[in-house]
Amino acid sequence: MRPTPEKVMARYDAWSRYYDLADKFPILSKPGRERRIKAVEILRIQENETVLEVGCGTGEMIFLASEIEPRARFIALDFSRKMLLRTRKKTPACDPLLADLEMIPLRSNSVDKVIAAYTFTSVPRPEPCIKEVYRVMKPGARASILDTARPHSLFWRGVTWPSRAIAKIAGYTYMDREILPLVKKYFRVVKIISYSGGFVWCALIEKITSETRGGE
Repeated sequence: MRPTPEKVMARYDAWSRYYDLADKFPILSKPGRERRIKAVEILRIQENETVLEVGCGTGEMIFLASEIEPRARFIALDFSRKMLLRTRKKTPACDPLLADLEMIPLRSNSVDKVIAAYTFTSVPRPEPCIKEVYRVMKPGARASILDTARPHSLFWRGVTWPSRAIAKIAGYTYMDREILPLVKKYFRVVKIISYSGGFVWCALIEKITSETRGGE
């Protein structure tokens, strides 16, 4: 049985103080940091754009984005209050938004760019969250999704099995969950980057509507 949103929220509140420890080990954390930087860079954030990070955690992604283009407006959304407090410490200029990803308190067609790092494998119901992201994005807006999936090969399944098992038990994160097919139901996929035999992937996607199709 899937955990309730309340259980997931409580778990991430509890983990907030330890969440960044993995980034303290230079050799182990280097690949993850490089992937996060790439996921931000492919968005090509511009001055004065509104950038929303959903499931921001402790705000590492939005911090990287603000370093690349500090003149954009950044909104950090999470349903863990303690995670948002840590995000605000890293990036004081961002607007913290305590909310459920299934009900984003933003106007439709109001966001230029979206970042989602390891978010949709962690939420109890990914599809309603993806639909909400679609709703708030402007026509033609783009999002960068960095997440995990079931590895393609037996080798990578074996190598990543401990991480996948620990994530499920400790954080209610389902790293085997196939998110990309859901994403393709609502967005046009512009680019996909695959790492570690497909265990980690980054997708640049675009909101396509009847208006944007007409302009192609």
